Amino acid sequence: MLKRQENYEESVQGMTLDGGYKGVEFMHQFDHVFWFGDFNYRVDLGNHGTSEEFHGVLKHIDDQRLDILLPCDQLARQMQMQRVFVGFSEGSINFNPTYRLVKGKREYSNKKHQNPSYCDRVVWKSAAGFEGKVIQTMYNGIFDLLNSDHRPVCAGFDVFSRVPYVMRNGRTGIGAMCLIALSDITFMVAPDSSDPKQTHYSTDLNYDGFKGSMVLHTQAPFINPT
Repeated sequence: MLKRQENYEESVQGMTLDGGYKGVEFMHQFDHVFWFGDFNYRVDLGNHGTSEEFHGVLKHIDDQRLDILLPCDQLARQMQMQRVFVGFSEGSINFNPTYRLVKGKREYSNKKHQNPSYCDRVVWKSAAGFEGKVIQTMYNGIFDLLNSDHRPVCAGFDVFSRVPYVMRNGRTGIGAMCLIALSDITFMVAPDSSDPKQTHYSTDLNYDGFKGSMVLHTQAPFINPT
Protein backbone atom coordinates (compact mmCIF):
# COMPACT_ATOMS: atom_id res chain seq x y z
CA MET A 1 0.00 0.00 0.00
CA LEU A 2 2.79 2.40 0.91
CA LYS A 3 4.57 1.66 -2.37
CA ARG A 4 1.47 2.64 -4.37
CA GLN A 5 1.22 5.87 -2.38
CA GLU A 6 4.86 6.61 -3.14
CA ASN A 7 4.27 5.92 -6.84
CA TYR A 8 1.42 8.42 -6.83
CA GLU A 9 3.53 11.09 -5.14
CA GLU A 10 6.41 10.51 -7.56
CA SER A 11 4.05 10.87 -10.52
CA VAL A 12 2.61 14.14 -9.22
CA GLN A 13 6.00 15.64 -8.40
CA GLY A 14 7.76 14.40 -11.52
CA MET A 15 5.14 15.20 -14.16
CA THR A 16 6.17 18.00 -16.50
CA LEU A 17 4.20 19.31 -19.46
CA ASP A 18 5.38 21.16 -22.55
CA GLY A 19 4.16 24.72 -22.27
CA GLY A 20 3.30 24.31 -18.59
CA TYR A 21 4.03 26.82 -15.86
CA LYS A 22 7.35 26.31 -14.13
CA GLY A 23 7.08 25.57 -10.42
CA VAL A 24 3.34 24.81 -10.56
CA GLU A 25 2.18 21.19 -10.28
CA PHE A 26 0.29 20.06 -13.35
CA MET A 27 -2.83 19.37 -11.27
CA HIS A 28 -3.08 23.11 -10.52
CA GLN A 29 -2.66 24.30 -14.10
CA PHE A 30 -6.06 23.30 -15.44
CA ASP A 31 -9.73 23.61 -14.65
CA HIS A 32 -10.08 19.82 -14.77
CA VAL A 33 -7.65 16.89 -14.59
CA PHE A 34 -8.65 13.36 -15.64
CA TRP A 35 -6.43 10.53 -14.43
CA PHE A 36 -6.97 6.96 -15.63
CA GLY A 37 -5.05 3.71 -15.89
CA ASP A 38 -3.98 0.66 -13.91
CA PHE A 39 -3.69 1.99 -10.34
CA ASN A 40 -3.02 -1.55 -9.04
CA TYR A 41 -5.13 -1.24 -5.89
CA ARG A 42 -6.86 -4.41 -4.77
CA VAL A 43 -9.97 -5.69 -3.04
CA ASP A 44 -8.89 -6.79 0.43
CA LEU A 45 -11.37 -8.40 2.80
CA GLY A 46 -8.72 -8.91 5.46
CA ASN A 47 -6.98 -12.10 4.31
CA HIS A 48 -5.78 -11.17 0.86
CA GLY A 49 -3.56 -13.80 -0.74
CA THR A 50 -5.31 -16.78 0.85
CA SER A 51 -7.22 -19.47 -1.00
CA GLU A 52 -10.22 -19.01 1.29
CA GLU A 53 -10.58 -15.30 0.55
CA PHE A 54 -9.88 -15.70 -3.18
CA HIS A 55 -12.70 -18.21 -3.60
CA GLY A 56 -14.93 -16.13 -1.32
CA VAL A 57 -14.49 -13.13 -3.61
CA LEU A 58 -15.32 -15.30 -6.63
CA LYS A 59 -18.55 -16.33 -4.94
CA HIS A 60 -19.47 -12.72 -4.16
CA ILE A 61 -18.95 -11.91 -7.84
CA ASP A 62 -21.10 -14.84 -8.95
CA ASP A 63 -23.81 -13.73 -6.51
CA GLN A 64 -23.39 -10.09 -7.65
CA ARG A 65 -22.70 -9.01 -4.08
CA LEU A 66 -20.61 -6.03 -5.11
CA ASP A 67 -21.88 -4.29 -1.99
CA ILE A 68 -19.52 -6.59 -0.06
CA LEU A 69 -16.50 -6.05 -2.32
CA LEU A 70 -16.60 -2.29 -2.88
CA PRO A 71 -16.23 -1.23 0.79
CA CYS A 72 -13.03 -3.33 0.81
CA ASP A 73 -11.51 -1.58 -2.19
CA GLN A 74 -8.09 -0.23 -1.24
CA LEU A 75 -8.19 2.83 -3.49
CA ALA A 76 -11.56 3.99 -2.17
CA ARG A 77 -10.27 3.64 1.39
CA GLN A 78 -7.05 5.54 0.64
CA MET A 79 -8.96 8.35 -1.08
CA GLN A 80 -11.37 8.58 1.85
CA MET A 81 -8.40 8.93 4.22
CA GLN A 82 -6.93 11.57 1.85
CA ARG A 83 -3.67 9.69 1.40
CA VAL A 84 -3.79 9.65 -2.41
CA PHE A 85 -5.75 11.49 -5.12
CA VAL A 86 -6.86 14.16 -2.67
CA GLY A 87 -9.71 16.18 -4.14
CA PHE A 88 -10.37 13.66 -6.91
CA SER A 89 -13.78 12.14 -7.59
CA GLU A 90 -14.83 8.77 -8.96
CA GLY A 91 -18.18 7.63 -10.26
CA SER A 92 -20.15 4.76 -8.76
CA ILE A 93 -18.81 1.32 -9.65
CA ASN A 94 -21.57 -1.00 -10.83
CA PHE A 95 -19.48 -3.59 -12.67
CA ASN A 96 -17.41 -6.63 -11.76
CA PRO A 97 -13.69 -6.43 -11.01
CA THR A 98 -11.65 -6.00 -14.19
CA TYR A 99 -8.51 -7.85 -13.05
CA ARG A 100 -7.23 -10.60 -13.18
CA LEU A 101 -8.95 -12.62 -15.91
CA VAL A 102 -7.74 -15.37 -18.22
CA LYS A 103 -6.79 -14.06 -21.66
CA GLY A 104 -9.33 -15.17 -24.24
CA LYS A 105 -11.77 -16.42 -21.61
CA ARG A 106 -14.47 -15.00 -19.35
CA GLU A 107 -13.13 -16.37 -16.09
CA TYR A 108 -10.86 -15.06 -13.36
CA SER A 109 -7.36 -16.49 -13.05
CA ASN A 110 -5.70 -17.49 -9.81
CA LYS A 111 -2.31 -15.82 -9.48
CA LYS A 112 -1.05 -16.64 -6.01
CA HIS A 113 -4.63 -16.27 -4.69
CA GLN A 114 -4.74 -12.56 -5.56
CA ASN A 115 -8.34 -11.38 -5.30
CA PRO A 116 -10.16 -10.20 -8.42
CA SER A 117 -9.92 -6.43 -8.08
CA TYR A 118 -10.75 -3.02 -9.50
CA CYS A 119 -7.23 -2.15 -10.63
CA ASP A 120 -8.28 -0.06 -13.62
CA ARG A 121 -9.89 3.26 -12.71
CA VAL A 122 -10.91 6.69 -13.97
CA VAL A 123 -10.89 9.63 -11.55
CA TRP A 124 -11.03 13.38 -12.02
CA LYS A 125 -10.33 16.60 -10.14
CA SER A 126 -11.77 20.06 -10.73
CA ALA A 127 -10.35 23.39 -9.65
CA ALA A 128 -12.14 25.27 -6.87
CA GLY A 129 -15.39 26.70 -8.17
CA PHE A 130 -15.61 24.33 -11.14
CA GLU A 131 -16.67 21.12 -9.40
CA GLY A 132 -20.14 21.20 -10.93
CA LYS A 133 -18.81 21.62 -14.47
CA VAL A 134 -18.08 17.90 -14.92
CA ILE A 135 -20.88 15.34 -15.06
CA GLN A 136 -20.05 11.68 -15.53
CA THR A 137 -22.40 10.00 -17.99
CA MET A 138 -20.88 6.52 -18.13
CA TYR A 139 -18.54 4.28 -16.13
CA ASN A 140 -18.27 0.61 -16.98
CA GLY A 141 -16.02 -2.35 -17.62
CA ILE A 142 -15.79 -3.82 -21.12
CA PHE A 143 -15.77 -7.57 -20.62
CA ASP A 144 -16.13 -8.52 -24.31
CA LEU A 145 -12.50 -7.60 -25.03
CA LEU A 146 -10.61 -10.74 -24.07
CA ASN A 147 -7.03 -10.19 -25.27
CA SER A 148 -5.62 -9.07 -21.91
CA ASP A 149 -5.74 -10.16 -18.28
CA HIS A 150 -7.15 -6.67 -17.64
CA ARG A 151 -10.59 -5.83 -18.96
CA PRO A 152 -10.67 -2.18 -20.12
CA VAL A 153 -12.72 0.44 -18.30
CA CYS A 154 -14.53 3.21 -20.14
CA ALA A 155 -15.92 6.49 -18.84
CA GLY A 156 -17.90 9.31 -20.41
CA PHE A 157 -18.24 12.91 -19.24
CA ASP A 158 -20.08 16.10 -20.04
CA VAL A 159 -17.66 18.98 -19.45
CA PHE A 160 -18.94 22.55 -19.47
CA SER A 161 -16.16 24.85 -20.62
CA ARG A 162 -15.75 28.56 -19.98
CA VAL A 163 -14.15 31.52 -21.68
CA PRO A 164 -10.62 31.97 -20.27
CA TYR A 165 -9.76 35.06 -18.26
CA VAL A 166 -7.58 37.45 -20.28
CA MET A 167 -5.88 40.79 -19.85
CA ARG A 168 -7.12 43.17 -22.53
CA ASN A 169 -4.77 45.37 -24.46
CA GLY A 170 -6.76 48.47 -25.46
CA ARG A 171 -4.55 49.34 -28.38
CA THR A 172 -4.26 46.00 -30.16
CA GLY A 173 -7.12 43.97 -28.73
CA ILE A 174 -4.76 41.03 -28.21
CA GLY A 175 -5.34 38.96 -25.07
CA ALA A 176 -2.77 37.23 -22.86
CA MET A 177 -3.34 34.53 -20.26
CA CYS A 178 -2.97 35.68 -16.67
CA LEU A 179 -1.62 33.26 -14.03
CA ILE A 180 -1.65 34.04 -10.33
CA ALA A 181 0.71 31.72 -8.45
CA LEU A 182 0.77 31.57 -4.64
CA SER A 183 3.61 30.00 -2.68
CA ASP A 184 4.88 29.72 0.88
CA ILE A 185 1.42 29.92 2.44
CA THR A 186 1.70 29.21 6.16
CA PHE A 187 -1.23 28.37 8.39
CA MET A 188 -1.63 27.01 11.89
CA VAL A 189 -4.10 24.41 13.07
CA ALA A 190 -4.97 25.45 16.61
CA PRO A 191 -4.74 22.82 19.37
CA ASP A 192 -7.82 21.56 21.12
CA SER A 193 -8.86 24.47 23.33
CA SER A 194 -10.88 22.22 25.65
CA ASP A 195 -7.72 21.03 27.43
CA PRO A 196 -7.54 22.99 30.73
CA LYS A 197 -3.72 22.70 30.71
CA GLN A 198 -3.41 24.13 27.21
CA THR A 199 -1.80 27.55 26.90
CA HIS A 200 -4.21 29.74 24.97
CA TYR A 201 -2.80 32.32 22.63
CA SER A 202 -6.15 33.95 22.02
CA THR A 203 -8.89 34.37 24.57
CA ASP A 204 -11.62 34.24 21.92
CA LEU A 205 -10.32 31.04 20.28
CA ASN A 206 -13.04 28.54 19.44
CA TYR A 207 -11.60 25.41 17.83
CA ASP A 208 -13.74 22.36 17.13
CA GLY A 209 -11.37 20.34 14.94
CA PHE A 210 -9.85 20.78 11.52
CA LYS A 211 -11.45 18.96 8.60
CA GLY A 212 -11.30 19.45 4.86
CA SER A 213 -9.17 21.53 2.56
CA MET A 214 -7.96 25.06 3.12
CA VAL A 215 -9.76 27.37 0.69
CA LEU A 216 -8.39 30.74 -0.34
CA HIS A 217 -10.79 33.12 -2.06
CA THR A 218 -9.49 35.93 -4.27
CA GLN A 219 -11.39 38.53 -6.22
CA ALA A 220 -10.27 41.06 -8.81
CA PRO A 221 -12.21 43.46 -11.03
CA PHE A 222 -12.30 42.93 -14.77
CA ILE A 223 -11.53 46.20 -16.50
CA ASN A 224 -12.65 46.59 -20.08
CA PRO A 225 -10.71 49.51 -21.58
CA THR A 226 -12.66 51.99 -23.64
